[in-house]
Amino acid sequence: MLYFYFGQEDFNIELELQKLKTKVVDKSFLSTNYRVYDNPRYQELIDVLRTPSLMFGNVLAVINCEKYFFDSKGKISFEDKELKEIEETIQTMPETLHIAFVCRIERESTKKIDTRRKLYKILSKYASVTEFPEYKPYQKELASWIQKQAKKKELIFSSDVVQFLIE
Repeated sequence: MLYFYFGQEDFNIELELQKLKTKVVDKSFLSTNYRVYDNPRYQELIDVLRTPSLMFGNVLAVINCEKYFFDSKGKISFEDKELKEIEETIQTMPETLHIAFVCRIERESTKKIDTRRKLYKILSKYASVTEFPEYKPYQKELASWIQKQAKKKELIFSSDVVQFLIE
């Protein structure tokens, strides 16, 4: 299974990754079946996409891929031939392999994922894509999101406290 998470809300991305890790990887094999990669180059990416589990159960590989989408120092781009092989490898991934591509975008930046890139098109075709946009202080959803997060920790915040946190 393939996932693509991107956006400015790092906290929500981390929550989603934690849920995925809990759902997919057996706690007994966490040290061998959960891995994080930072912007792997082509050959390492192909190796990750072909990785079977070392023990029993599912493997979850998190691939931080900011350098695939943004012009920055050390930008990584793939040739058409490489993109074709990446797509073919994704199509034949082992069922026990779960890959989460994660692209964190700086808060308050104007950067956006370039949806015209071939890599984005490949990921959006085969992956479950979720965007985590930045919450703005004036958004009504922010107050309910804070209440929801507090409730998960068995806390209760009055609306005044929530408003104070937002301010």
